[in-house]
Amino acid sequence: HAPTVHARVDRQGNVNWLSVLSKAQGIEPGAQTPVAKPAATAPTVDKPRAPDAERQSKPEAKTAQTPSWSLAEAKVSGGSVEWYDESHGVPFNARVGDIEFSARSLHSEAGKPGEFDVSWQMLAGDWLKVDRFAIREAKLDLGGRSVHLSEVEAKGAQALFRRLADGRIDWIKPPALRVVQASQQSASTPWSLSIGKYAGEGIGLRFEDITLKPAAVQTVDGLSFLL
Repeated sequence: HAPTVHARVDRQGNVNWLSVLSKAQGIEPGAQTPVAKPAATAPTVDKPRAPDAERQSKPEAKTAQTPSWSLAEAKVSGGSVEWYDESHGVPFNARVGDIEFSARSLHSEAGKPGEFDVSWQMLAGDWLKVDRFAIREAKLDLGGRSVHLSEVEAKGAQALFRRLADGRIDWIKPPALRVVQASQQSASTPWSLSIGKYAGEGIGLRFEDITLKPAAVQTVDGLSFLL
């Protein structure tokens, strides 16, 4: 009920546990599949074409169908994720803890949305601290590629943003995953996301601008909102 996942992204954008799965299947990360050389074939002789009626009477090949699946219920209590990212050169550590997750009636078919609730805490160095982030009464349509979050709540979030001397904004960078780069080339239908209500309480923001001498610092504390 309280699993801990250690996830690491190396400098090449590979996730450690994805590499383990690849090796289990006998595939080395980054290795290319060898191309088999065509076997020598005997010369062929053109055969007379069958009449149109005979060709039309042959049954068409059936298209392979994607298997469908469903999940009645799944729960995680007290879980955590230890995150270590080297894909941008500078190592980055983060921890997501106190994960509470429950899912019900998930289906792979479109038009059959399942439900889930999830909450967690987060600590990502000096950049971000969240006492509680919760999503309630969410609808997930896997086949239809859509998510509706009925209610989202953030409590005790503290964020730091820093403007560097060259004008760039320094903050948390998403991992440069090779899996994501490959998926961006897919022509599949994009996901859609909608949110019913978004509430925040006890939000704090800190802005540091080191293009100035001395550095300028602005803070916002005790921010609350309801969208």
